[in-house]
Amino acid sequence: MLGNIIVSLIGTIVPLATLIVSVITNKKTQKNNDLREDMNKCQAEIKEELNSIKLNECKRFLVTQFKDIENGVHKTDVEIAIINEAYDEYTSLGGNSYIHTEYVRLVNANLL
Repeated sequence: MLGNIIVSLIGTIVPLATLIVSVITNKKTQKNNDLREDMNKCQAEIKEELNSIKLNECKRFLVTQFKDIENGVHKTDVEIAIINEAYDEYTSLGGNSYIHTEYVRLVNANLL
C-alpha cells in the first residue's frame, strides 16, 4: 500500500515538475523575445539617426562644393567623382530637391 502511495506521488510530481519547467522556460523565452524586440527597435533608431547624420553631411559637403564651383574654383576629375558619389548618396538617403536643382544646373552648365 505504501508502494502505491509512493508511485502515485511520483506520478503526480513528474507532471508537476514538467509543468514548472515549462512555465520557467516559456518565461525565459518571452523575456528573450522582449529583449530581442527592444534591441531591434534600438538598432532601427540608431540606423535612422546615422542616416540623418549622413544626409546632413552630404548636404553640407555638396553645398560647399557647389559654392566653390560657382566661385570658379577648379575641381579635379577625382573631386568631381567624389561630388557625384556624395550626390548619389544624398539622393539615396531621400535628400530634397534644392540640392538636385543645383546639381542639375551645374551639370547642364558643364561645371560638373
